[in-house]
Amino acid sequence: MASSVPNRGWRRLFAAATLSLLGGSVGACEEPVPPDPAPVVWEGERIEIATHDELLACGGSFDYLDDFVGALQGDQGLEWGGTPILYYMLTSEELAALDFCPPGARCIKDHRVYTDVAVDLHEMVHAIRSESLGQPLPGITYFEEGLAVLYDPETRTEDPSLDVYAGLESIADLNEYMSARHYGVAGHFTRFLVDTYGIEGHVAFVQAQASVGTVAELEVTFEETTGEPFAGVVDEYRAQYPLCSDLARTRHLLECAQPPVQPDGNSLRVEYELSCDDPEVLGPVGGRMWRSFTIEVITPGRYRFTNGISPFDFQLEVVDCDRGCLTDVDIAVQSPGTIFDQPELSAGRYLVRLSREVDAPGRAGIDISGFQ
Repeated sequence: MASSVPNRGWRRLFAAATLSLLGGSVGACEEPVPPDPAPVVWEGERIEIATHDELLACGGSFDYLDDFVGALQGDQGLEWGGTPILYYMLTSEELAALDFCPPGARCIKDHRVYTDVAVDLHEMVHAIRSESLGQPLPGITYFEEGLAVLYDPETRTEDPSLDVYAGLESIADLNEYMSARHYGVAGHFTRFLVDTYGIEGHVAFVQAQASVGTVAELEVTFEETTGEPFAGVVDEYRAQYPLCSDLARTRHLLECAQPPVQPDGNSLRVEYELSCDDPEVLGPVGGRMWRSFTIEVITPGRYRFTNGISPFDFQLEVVDCDRGCLTDVDIAVQSPGTIFDQPELSAGRYLVRLSREVDAPGRAGIDISGFQ
């Protein structure tokens, strides 16, 4: 099991964040609203989906995105401004034709998301924060990207050096665009900061440093608000915080809020027919669809995850809901293959995700035993 990270308090954060927000929005002139690249086909409480009929979204994806808006605002203490998030799900060709997005990249304009996948939580975080704060976000900063990656398991942490300064020093002004190659480390470092200081403290710091333009200014702001030198915290992160899967690093607001499946005696079995038209199935992203559930471990001990009945052509992932990378379980069994794992689990809630290729619907089932 990974060592724990000390829990610290934040000082003067909320006052600093309030002054930053009251100081005026970034950019005095409003940009013209871009034309609609697709018609609205679905309306929820806080989101509207605009797309064309030929694009595929699994049955539960739109409701999930709608629920995610409220969940993120609650998690970060944001107020809803009342304007629905407009989610444009476009083809890759339509996305590439947008002249206000980086070439071929997904992006946002205020509360509008432009993407080519059905569940794009990264851009959703940017759009929700922009809509809730009532001002344009200060460019694409290291910490804004880190917050987006915090909730998005699809962004990969590909840099094993965990060099925070490489991303910060890659741009002359911290409010400018930053290369996507630094996003994974930004998200992993953000998870460390959230685990160390709490989500409210970290969000307040992100908003307090919105006007910071250089690394030197950032280091001063960080020490003023936390009482600790930024370089020392970065060194602690690189020395103590472990790498983990991107699913384990992610903050799962909706998935981990599901009531846990109750065992029958000392075991339970969950089985799904995964099909994209199922109203409980999400995706596709990266050609895969998925469905998840939670279990609650009351008594620490060894638990067995097994798939004794074919088929063996789905993927199983199990992660800790609360401890991020400081966890005692991070299982990923790729298909095809027999599933048999016996991790030692601490007390707490765990997320179990079953997925298949969207073009290969079928059964996915798992047995879990060891409950007391």
